[in-house]
Amino acid sequence: MLPALLTVRETADALRVNPRTIERWTAEGRLRRVKLAPRCVRYRADDVAELIASDESPAATARLSSKSARTGRDATPV
Repeated sequence: MLPALLTVRETADALRVNPRTIERWTAEGRLRRVKLAPRCVRYRADDVAELIASDESPAATARLSSKSARTGRDATPV
């Protein structure tokens, strides 16, 4: 079970992405943050769990698009 609020690092680890990806997704509006202080940001565990459970998780999309970029082929799962 995840704690109620996660750091950027904990969120990135849960989604198996780089912490900069979490910051980018936040800027894009894909993931909401909770600002506790000027330099203290957290993410709700429920939001992260929803993202993991969703069929169109940004993590899954990012992995598929990076795979197609490397191989030059469509990365649609079979």
